[in-house]
Amino acid sequence: MDEAPPVPDDTFSRALEALDDLIPVETAAPIDEHLPVEILQRIFYYLDVRSRCRSCRASRRWQKILYRTPTFWERLDLSNRFSLGGDKSVGEQGGRVDATLKRIFHRPIGARRFSKLTKLDLSCTDIDPASFASPSIRRTLSKSLSHLVLNGCANVDSGSLFHLRGLKSLRALDLSHCEQVDDTGLEVISFFLPYLTHLNLSYLFRVTERGVARLFRMSGLTSLNLMGCYRIKQYPWAVLDGSRRSVLPIREMMLGEDSRIQTRGFWLLWCTFNFDTSRLVSVCPFLEVLRLNMVLFDLPADGLEVLLKGCKNLKHLSLVIDRAGIPALCGVAQHLRQLDTLEATIHIGVTADLINSLIHAQALVKLRALKFHSKHTTVFNDDTLRGLIDAAPVLEYLELNGDEISPTGLSPVAMKLGKALQSLLVHHVQIGNKTLKSLSKNLLHLRELTITDLQQLHYSNRIRYLVSDPTLCIKLKKVELSSFRGFTDKDLALVPQNCPNLQWIDFSFSFTYPRTTQAITAHCSQLLYLRLCRSSPPPVHLLGVNRTSPAALGATVPNARVDNLKSKANDRRKSINSMSGFLASSPECRSLIQLAQKGCRRLRVMDITGNVGLTDYTLPALRHLGSLHTLFIDSCEGISQAGVVKFAEEKWKQLKRIHVRNCRNCKLGVAGENYLSRGLEVEVVVDGGRVLGRRWGEEV
Repeated sequence: MDEAPPVPDDTFSRALEALDDLIPVETAAPIDEHLPVEILQRIFYYLDVRSRCRSCRASRRWQKILYRTPTFWERLDLSNRFSLGGDKSVGEQGGRVDATLKRIFHRPIGARRFSKLTKLDLSCTDIDPASFASPSIRRTLSKSLSHLVLNGCANVDSGSLFHLRGLKSLRALDLSHCEQVDDTGLEVISFFLPYLTHLNLSYLFRVTERGVARLFRMSGLTSLNLMGCYRIKQYPWAVLDGSRRSVLPIREMMLGEDSRIQTRGFWLLWCTFNFDTSRLVSVCPFLEVLRLNMVLFDLPADGLEVLLKGCKNLKHLSLVIDRAGIPALCGVAQHLRQLDTLEATIHIGVTADLINSLIHAQALVKLRALKFHSKHTTVFNDDTLRGLIDAAPVLEYLELNGDEISPTGLSPVAMKLGKALQSLLVHHVQIGNKTLKSLSKNLLHLRELTITDLQQLHYSNRIRYLVSDPTLCIKLKKVELSSFRGFTDKDLALVPQNCPNLQWIDFSFSFTYPRTTQAITAHCSQLLYLRLCRSSPPPVHLLGVNRTSPAALGATVPNARVDNLKSKANDRRKSINSMSGFLASSPECRSLIQLAQKGCRRLRVMDITGNVGLTDYTLPALRHLGSLHTLFIDSCEGISQAGVVKFAEEKWKQLKRIHVRNCRNCKLGVAGENYLSRGLEVEVVVDGGRVLGRRWGEEV
């Protein structure tokens, strides 16, 4: 028997009455009274969802027409995807999403409005899958909902997936980052949801190959995403000793790890031995998209040839290229040119000569993304980079090491890849002012820009020229800049000042950031992640005396020169560490307080490294950042135990975790750790030791 709709509380009733009062009784224009309903529906068809919602508040007649046309409401987004991991939910303060769903679908007007809902996005929320067992929700969504997104939902576990069995029209399910789902959950999915065609299981750390084998009973599965499932060591469809399987209808398969994680040193987790491509072709001959983002050791010499010839429908291929695989790629260059897109991640050990062999073989014509496991891999100079750009004119993602690139070497990137390039990552590079202006003017679609260890050529070499053109400034979403020496805070402040749509900022320089912080406060209202690092000089063995390594020239560095470098580096570290804190009236402290009080209302994650003005006086001011749920503090000498505890007490409803590292004045005792972790439900990590919760790789 269907449950009776709950009586809304007084607060919700008053909110509905207030919303009705905002809608005018009379229409906005007299002609609206004579327009037929079908004409208004045709007009509303060309509006986006936001405009339709605004139209609902403009006229009661418009609202009735829109609510009674279910085809206008085929997608519902209640997600919190911009929270970078999900906001904290404590009791009734969290605003339960399942309660919101019940309020929507229990009301007849809401059930009729969303009777043809096809996609529901609940990512990074506190949804309980048991809500889908509610009769009113199941009755409304069972015949229409085809795509459900539960990415990063903490309350989704293996047992709760049983409640999705009533969604008979469900064809696509996204369970990525639901860390409580294990092999039992895959068993539940394969038994109660056998009609799924698209399944996203990325970053499920408890899933093994035994659970994946259960998915073979799903005869209609065409897309499977297993990125980041590091416990899967043997893939049942691609190992020599696997059991005999029939042909699977899979068209899209993703295995291994995305290259962004691989480039940061975690690639050893994703090495696979005895990967049999011939068996993969025999079991999955209809593959159209294949992402093998892993290092395939012991791959036969003809393994790639068998893969490309066997999967005749293959259009998109992503590979990790090691030294042994490059000759094989040169041999199948003709098949690579027939692909629609090719993505390559260069493994450690690949040399410039091997890259040149790929260029000469014309194997990179369809290359869309070029990435590296290590940012220290040097394979490009000016000539090689120019040849790569000519050989791969459709590059959208480019990463390279600039140790052997001249200050004008990146000019061809701006001139020839300006209309296609969306992400540019350059490490250890010198860039002249003219090249910076060229990058700003010609990179029309750039979304992500990373320049690490930027070397200042001379005093007039300015970062501001990188944002001199408004075309790049408007579209740039993520910027990461770092330099161990040179440049100024006044120069860097022009980057956030001219880029108002930034959502991710990572700055690492040798100075403090009062002007930059003020610019972020005034202009970057959409910021989600902020990292301000006052870096110290690198160790002496990482300091390059010349652009060309002396060892490569057969020369040795004089002992006097090494001693001089050591003394300068030590003096610099001492000067940085000697500043245990800042006065409350200092520009650094005032800029951080202003940031917390007046700007960055959407900021979720904040990382403060080094002495940049964060003290016991400025830390409590961060409570005004209403959306902040994660705080990283590293090498801040002005932070004490009392300041951290006070900040956690004032912001415990939103704060999920605090990571404190190398802060010699902040040593939490047992009582303080228990109080924060258990009393305030805040995950505390002090110098790498976790107080609450287990690490992501630990056993249950």
